[in-house]
Amino acid sequence: MQMFRKNVKRASQGDRLGICVTAFDAKDMERGLASAIGTVPTVHAAIVHVKKIRYYKMPIKSGTKWPVTIGHYTVLAKPTFFYVPPAEGAAAEGAAAEGAASAAGPVTAADPTEFDWNQEYLYLDELLSAKAGTQWALLEFDSAITVPIGSKLIGSRLDADVERMQNPCRLAFDGRLLEEVKQQSAHGVSLANLEGLKIYKPKSRDGAVDRIMDGQTLVGKNFFAKEADMTAFLGMKMKTEFGDEGTLDGPFGKTGKFKVSFPNAKFDVSKDAKGGPKKLIMEFRKFVFGDKHAMIQ
Repeated sequence: MQMFRKNVKRASQGDRLGICVTAFDAKDMERGLASAIGTVPTVHAAIVHVKKIRYYKMPIKSGTKWPVTIGHYTVLAKPTFFYVPPAEGAAAEGAAAEGAASAAGPVTAADPTEFDWNQEYLYLDELLSAKAGTQWALLEFDSAITVPIGSKLIGSRLDADVERMQNPCRLAFDGRLLEEVKQQSAHGVSLANLEGLKIYKPKSRDGAVDRIMDGQTLVGKNFFAKEADMTAFLGMKMKTEFGDEGTLDGPFGKTGKFKVSFPNAKFDVSKDAKGGPKKLIMEFRKFVFGDKHAMIQ
């Protein structure tokens, strides 16, 4: 081994090193990695921490394939973006803190080095600006790549016509590979292995108020089909357009109508009552991976 034509007995990451291997023709190898066995995985899909490059002004959509450069490779990869949304009020506090910090100069937050599989994440149709907080992506590569965990990556639109772009920046996002997502099938990522990745989309269904039974009970309609089995929905939360919160108690007859109890409500049941609730809303989550029909609250 030599460094700058001087013999050395050891080298560390980042050193430029010349190695003489007997009975090996250097022309047989263009470029590659030297590592201990098992330390550098061959990756078909990975969890990555990503940031949008602020000079790139076009949308970066989930599900759209991007050329991603990582290690010695540039390969097409399909991203699924997600993050933990800020709690209510946290966004305003964060904006105030950001304004105060800007007077003292820029502050760079440390990039995450680990991914929490126990956390639930909100699906993103497109990558948000870096100010939105920490964002991740599941990258599914068109072809397997052999790269170290922790490698930097860059997603770019190499086919963009910079002459027609108002802001001619082809670099869209950058990030770091945090964790390999293992697969069972040789033809792509096994969905069974992704059920533990808790990415959800917020959903809602609407129904109508048929009548007010009493001060704390409504009868709803236009939500279930006639004689539908409501067992899976019992106890699920519903609310009116005014924000009253209740739970679905069960069917009311066999025409698809149902009862919803509101323990903290006081509905007007008089004959002259006006302006009462007209709509019932059920909000729930559906996970991107796993049971496509499951409704979780």
